[in-house]
Amino acid sequence: MAKGKTAKQRRLYYSVRTGKVPPYVRRLHIVEVMQAFEKIYSDFQHQGYFLEAFGSPGEHEFAGKLGNVYEHIKIHLNKDRLWPLLENLAFYSEDELFDMFELLADHVSKPVGDVIREKGAVDRYEFYDKREGLKDFRKAINPLLADYGRGYELTVKRHICALPDRGMEPLMAEKIVHPDHTNIVIRVELAKNKFLRRGSTVADHRDAVRDLADVLEFLRDEVKLVLNRNDEKDLFKLANEFGVRHHRQTQKTDYDEEIWLSWMFHYYLGTLHACTRLFEKHKSQGKG
Repeated sequence: MAKGKTAKQRRLYYSVRTGKVPPYVRRLHIVEVMQAFEKIYSDFQHQGYFLEAFGSPGEHEFAGKLGNVYEHIKIHLNKDRLWPLLENLAFYSEDELFDMFELLADHVSKPVGDVIREKGAVDRYEFYDKREGLKDFRKAINPLLADYGRGYELTVKRHICALPDRGMEPLMAEKIVHPDHTNIVIRVELAKNKFLRRGSTVADHRDAVRDLADVLEFLRDEVKLVLNRNDEKDLFKLANEFGVRHHRQTQKTDYDEEIWLSWMFHYYLGTLHACTRLFEKHKSQGKG
């Protein structure tokens, strides 16, 4: 796995690009993730990326901004066997490892400026840059997360989320363009976060589909302007008949939820993008 390369950045050769051969991604075992992260953390620690928050232990110990790191982690993660990290990493569960990734992302900062040297003491730095620290940290661990399990990433908001299904990355990354930020844009982003967040369940996926269907319902008057009546009815028929929006005896509930909910989510998300674009075009032509 090339350092600094994400799954999206890997070069895909002809047979994979044309769909004749499915792309092969070797899924890492949790032990491999831990072993690789041990090296990543050691490198960041050695380069001073955690000095500002954690300080430095040892003969010339000094405290960082968090003070007692062990107590901070115990309070915020409700665990008492996670620190020191390198001594306990091999015993982490998946949840504990991901929790630690997020906690480290909260406190990583890149050392910049002049080195402040005190006789016999560990180097300190004049300034620390949290934005650049997080950028470097994400660049280092996201290739690792992308190849583990179903595929994950550490986002710029310092949350670990599942990666979108292959081929759906552009759709999931693009934001809805609409003047109603509160009722449309934010609600769609929250639905996407609910669908992709780590540990999301079938119930979460069903809720995310329902949330998108509700946004479409909110836009129904606009939808009527850009779709014919039958297309408009079919949009809501899908969610209503598959037991997503209402609860009736006539609904279909014996379908493979993992597969169908994923399909419905992307279908509704794509429809929202199409409808908002069509409505903008409709207005620009003086029809709104």
